[in-house]
Amino acid sequence: LAGWDVSVPALALVGAGAVLAMTQRAPVFGTLFVWELVRPGLWVLALMAVVAAGCWWLTSSSFSSFAEIGRSPRRDRS
Repeated sequence: LAGWDVSVPALALVGAGAVLAMTQRAPVFGTLFVWELVRPGLWVLALMAVVAAGCWWLTSSSFSSFAEIGRSPRRDRS
């Protein structure tokens, strides 16, 4: 990010929201919860919303290779 003035704490918040969104499988909750705790600028909320959408996409059933992360193995009941 050469030439950009990047806020490390803001990026840490975005990362924390992404981790919370992935582990709880609740992207909107993760985003709003982390944003509500510290109330950074609206641009951070927008960035977190984009990251949350990516987290939702990764954990959705249509993207099957990442959808199984953190879930217990399925048992064959037949």
